[in-house]
Amino acid sequence: MKLRAKAYLRIAAEDWRDKYYYVGPFIEGFAAVRREGKWGFVNQQGEEVFPLKYDYVGPFREGLAAVELNGKRGFVDQTGNEVVEPKYDYVWDFSEGLAAVKFNGKIGFVDKTGKEVVKPKYDWVRPFLQGLAVVKLDDKYGCIDETGNEVIPLKYDYVGLFEEGLAKVKLGNKKGWVTLEGKELLITEDKHIQIQNLIELEKITEEDLINWINERAV
Repeated sequence: MKLRAKAYLRIAAEDWRDKYYYVGPFIEGFAAVRREGKWGFVNQQGEEVFPLKYDYVGPFREGLAAVELNGKRGFVDQTGNEVVEPKYDYVWDFSEGLAAVKFNGKIGFVDKTGKEVVKPKYDWVRPFLQGLAVVKLDDKYGCIDETGNEVIPLKYDYVGLFEEGLAKVKLGNKKGWVTLEGKELLITEDKHIQIQNLIELEKITEEDLINWINERAV
């Protein structure tokens, strides 16, 4: 009898899923659900956080989720409050407290209060990582900090992801690295390959390379 009771309770607890066309995975304690073409969220008890009214919702990241209404996107918090009004053409997930937003073909960043800390002006961006975001404007790459200050000038043909305080860069026929502070080392491709091989073979560390760049950077 105890086993049957447990089985019945388990089935009953899952019944809430049957009324939805789609139930997503639980992320940060909430799952996206869809019914009759509208989207919203339920908590882990299957309770709707707020009425299903959106045309699309994304998963919660850093406490906020992207939502779409009438072709425009914004963000809601875990109580359903629209902290970023759905007015953007597209939005990306929050990373380090900031989210990229697209408006009229240009991209900027908003914080968790909905404030545009970086006005939409870039052609392409990466999420913030280690306090910086790679951005692109007029086919040139650089990096901005969390206030929008261009700490690494937009002059490169390529800027990679920062790892251990370094990002790979390319400028013309030269390759190299740039530090989080914007100091660079540009060398020929052959020399770049030699140094990269030394790093991979653990002959030198990223810290050694940063110190080397700092000593030689102007």
